[in-house]
Amino acid sequence: MGSSSELGSLSEAMMRELLEDAKLQAESEVDVCETLMKCLHNSQTHPVEPYQLLTLVRWSALSVEYVHTKLITDEMLISDRRSFEFVCKLISYRLTGVQFSGLNTFHRPSTGVEQCVVIV
Repeated sequence: MGSSSELGSLSEAMMRELLEDAKLQAESEVDVCETLMKCLHNSQTHPVEPYQLLTLVRWSALSVEYVHTKLITDEMLISDRRSFEFVCKLISYRLTGVQFSGLNTFHRPSTGVEQCVVIV
């Protein structure tokens, strides 16, 4: 993925194309979601449908804490009924594991940078 400032200015169509790319490699899905949120908030010149883009994030890689602190409090998502319902369902999914229609859980390919813990 490019720099945050470049990606934050993507059009909805370009962001959709990027998120749909099965070969998109990112260090974490949090980075992908943060880039999406920047894109949504920087799109004042043309209307954006947040719900449609939210369905393209790989939610199994994000914690319930992230969803609860970053998304459920976001004004843009709260004001869009479909997006708000989606985020509420995400919290339920992360707590219970019960999937729902529109939920994307397939993992993206790794960037090759692996995280590991060494216990001595």
